[in-house]
Amino acid sequence: MQYQLTEQQEMVRQNVREIVKDKVVPRAAEIDETDEFPWDIFQVFREAGLLGLAIPAKYGGVDADKLTFCLVTEEIAKASLACAAIVTGQELGSTPILLAGNEEQKQKHLPPVAGGECMAAFALTEPEAGSDTVAIQTRATRDGDSYILNGGKCFISHGAIARVFSVFAKTDPKAAGARGIS
Repeated sequence: MQYQLTEQQEMVRQNVREIVKDKVVPRAAEIDETDEFPWDIFQVFREAGLLGLAIPAKYGGVDADKLTFCLVTEEIAKASLACAAIVTGQELGSTPILLAGNEEQKQKHLPPVAGGECMAAFALTEPEAGSDTVAIQTRATRDGDSYILNGGKCFISHGAIARVFSVFAKTDPKAAGARGIS
């Protein structure tokens, strides 16, 4: 597939390349060795506006197209997959809100994620179902204006550090296939 980068995309890629060279490369080996979340790199990405790339501007994000998002994560991943996961995890955790959240949820949760005030998490995988969405067993039962979650998740992207969680659960266990999952 042939494509031509726009002047804006090339500028973003160059800026990210410089950030990675100056901030990520010197820390990459240590981040891998310690296996601790690199809050200093998170702050660098926050200041550079990289945490809300895929979030629309009306929710405080950058509203970057998918190619720009890929260019950014590719540049970061060249030096550190762990640091690239900071950016991709924000996108992964916020996309379900963008796609299926109501306007109130979007207004409440997306601006702090886009602004780097908090991390977003993605909770799909279960011990007995893996990533087979149809086989998940976690239930969400309405209780007034809230839901009560019952079940277990594993491999939650950003799970230990996030404040906003996109959790997949069955809200209508009688519905066939994925139709009963919210």
